[in-house]
Parts: sequence; structure tokens; C-alpha cells
Amino acid sequence: MSKKVKNLTLNDVIKYDKKLDEKKKVNLTLPDGSIATILVDTEFRPTKISKFALEYGIVMEEVKEKGIDQDTLTNAMLVENMLLIRNFTSLEIPLSIAEIIAYAQRLVDLEILEPILKSFDEEQVNKLNRITKKTLDNLPLLQNKITNVFENIALKNMDFNVEEEVDTDAAIQES
Repeated sequence: MSKKVKNLTLNDVIKYDKKLDEKKKVNLTLPDGSIATILVDTEFRPTKISKFALEYGIVMEEVKEKGIDQDTLTNAMLVENMLLIRNFTSLEIPLSIAEIIAYAQRLVDLEILEPILKSFDEEQVNKLNRITKKTLDNLPLLQNKITNVFENIALKNMDFNVEEEVDTDAAIQES
């Protein structure tokens, strides 16, 4: 028995796209005993995974610039967790490395980081890790291409500016 094949419609695209927006409510117990709720993505959109990977690469470059020591390695692990929370929950985490680390330490100290991380679907986190690794492996190649594009643009602008300066110098000598 073969499956019935149908033509893809825009309604199908919208229907399946909405599935990627599904979220679940996660209740967190705060130190005073009160309950707070966050929303967690049940499916990780590929576009959000790409955003996560690029943010992770950018932030890790900033961490590397500070040198590799025990604090840096600990912070790198916290950064990955915080970017996961930033991109796949309703908790708004800033992108600044200093703020990421400060908020991560607060969540650890309040004992709510672990329950948030446990709320993610393991299969989705594994998918995120695979795609992020691929993206980061290809990041130097992408950076080289981007650098080449900007260098070419800069050279073209320099050529244009040099010609203008030569014309200006010639006009001054003629006067």
C-alpha cells in the first residue's frame, strides 16, 4: 500500500508552520515558594537554531578573547545554556556576554536553571547541538567569504576615492 500523494498548498505550509510555534508552559518554583511560568518551544525552528548557532559563535569568540581558564570554560557552558533559554523560551536574556553570565549565575543561585533546562525536549536539544556543531565548523569558511566581500567593496571604494583625490589635486594645480 502506497501513501496518497497530494499537491502541497500554501494552507499546508501554514498548517505545518504553526506546529513549529507550539509552546508548553513550565512552572518554576521561586525561592519564596511562589510559582512563575515561562513558555518553552516544543519544536526548535531551523531558523531559530541558525540564530542560536550564530549567536553562540559570536559570544564564544568574545569568551576566547579573554583567554581559556577555568572561569572561561565554566562561563562558556553557562553561555550555551543561556542562549538556549534566550532563543527557545519566553525568558528575555540579553546578548551581552557580561549580562548573560550575570543572569546565568542568578538562575543557578535561585536553583531554577536546571528545571528550565530539563523542560526542553532531549531530541530537540540533540538536533540543536548537531546543527550548531556543523554551523560552527563552517563558520571560518563563512567568515572568510564575508571578509572577502567586504574587502572587495572597500577596494572598490578606495579606487573610487583615489580617482576623486587625483582629480581634486589636478584641479588645484591648474588654478
